[in-house]
Amino acid sequence: MSETAELTPIIQKLEQAVETGTPAQNLQLFLELERLRMLVFSQVVKQSQSTSEHFSPEEPSRLLTIPEVATILQIPCGRCYELSRQGVLPTIKIGKYIRVSQAALHAWLAQQQHMHASQWGEASQGRDMRGCRPPLTEPKGSKKTGKHE
Repeated sequence: MSETAELTPIIQKLEQAVETGTPAQNLQLFLELERLRMLVFSQVVKQSQSTSEHFSPEEPSRLLTIPEVATILQIPCGRCYELSRQGVLPTIKIGKYIRVSQAALHAWLAQQQHMHASQWGEASQGRDMRGCRPPLTEPKGSKKTGKHE
């Protein structure tokens, strides 16, 4: 029996669970499937990096510079270097140069999205998340006069 054939009954049970599940159960199932998806993806990335059989000279894995990563993440370049120094970003050091594999960056982003999605899912249950910060207001008793004191 092939591995795919072994998974067929499991997938059918999951489909049935989605059809009969409550919204809360379906959300939990979705989060667990997303976690599993990231686990499988990280294994694929690890295996492809450790074996040379997946490397094709015509299509090498693109290495990004820190400024390119900063542009993709839409954050300042200095913050990207800081994340690299802290070991948060999946970087490769080549002499004095720092590079980030495009595949590793995509995997890292997906992992970050999963972590934050599950945090927001837990945080937002039963709460109104509009206006996460209180509005800025003037303290009582302060007056704006426009004059310098």
